[in-house]
Order: sequence, then C-alpha cells, then structure tokens
Amino acid sequence: MMLKTSTASRLSRPARATRARTVSVRAASIVDAARAKGHTSFADAVEKAGLASTLSDSSASYTVFVPTNAAFAAYDPTDPFTKEPISLKDTLLYHVVKGKTQGRHLGNAANIGCLSDKKYGASAGPLIQVNTRAKKGSLMLGSPAQGTQGLAGLPMGGFVIEMDIPADNGVIHVVDGVFRPQTPLPGNNGSGSAGKSASW
Repeated sequence: MMLKTSTASRLSRPARATRARTVSVRAASIVDAARAKGHTSFADAVEKAGLASTLSDSSASYTVFVPTNAAFAAYDPTDPFTKEPISLKDTLLYHVVKGKTQGRHLGNAANIGCLSDKKYGASAGPLIQVNTRAKKGSLMLGSPAQGTQGLAGLPMGGFVIEMDIPADNGVIHVVDGVFRPQTPLPGNNGSGSAGKSASW
C-alpha cells in the first residue's frame, strides 16, 4: 500500500542548494583606466616606450599623473638645459610615483619622488614639485624650476584638473601639462633660448 506524502511534509523539506556562479572580472590597470577615460596619447606613449607591463603590474601600486591629449600634442621633448631630446621613457617615468596617493594628500609635500632616475641638467634630481599657490584652489605640479638668482619659479608642468581615477594597481590624477625639467642657463634669468625641436 502506497502512502501519500502530505502537502505539509513536502513544504517542510529543505530547498536544494543553488551553486553560485563564479564570474571573473578583470580590473583596469593604470594603462587601461587612462585609455578608458580618453587619455589615449598617454596610453599609446606608455606602450611605445615599453612601460605597459610595468604600469599594468597588479602586484605594484602607483600614483600616475596623466597629461591630457592636448598637453602631449603641445609638448616639445627637449631638455631646456642641454638642448638635447628627452626620451619618451624618461618623460613618462617622471609622471609615476610609487604608492597610492589620493588627491586630498597631494598638497602635503613640497616635492614628490618619482620613478625617473635621470638628472636633468643642473637640477637636483627626479623630484616633482608641488605648488599650492600658483592659482587659488588649484594644485600645480611639475619639475622644479630654479632661477639664476636662487629664486624658485613655478614648476614646469601643469595643473591637476581631475583627481582620483581608480585603477587596480593605483590611482590616476589628470594634469593639463607634461612635466619637463626647467633649468635656466646662467645669465638667462629663467628665460632660456629655444633649443632644437625633438620628436618621439
């Protein structure tokens, strides 16, 4: 004789467990995040200079100051002290800092060390100068400038126009200029003559 299962007993049975699907999501690297935001000149330059693997390393953490496309288009990669071309790789590394620094902390230091190991002319070394007084409410960054009278000038670079673009291996801050060393020749009082043009 077959026993019928009551409705109550059927409802009391535990529901069959549903296996969760694992979805693999690839986070954006510094290079991918820059390209996604439309900064294609920077992304293309990184690939051309052979730095894509460095700035896509998920085990590292970087703060990168990404120049706009317009800034790259207007930039003349010539060292104003030696009048020699500055390599694309050196220029890009001048915009990269180890570690992740959010925008609200950028004004905490007068100078920031970068990944470039190149000394430009008579400059002190690979430092990014931070200026909080060039324009009220704005940050200006770039290579340190030094006048012939020992008077510090404005950084050779640009203003931060967008902060805190996230990437899986750091953060991006967009600047409206390309960082370049500005070391005036003696006697020029900060107004060095134009040198030969260089191109990448």
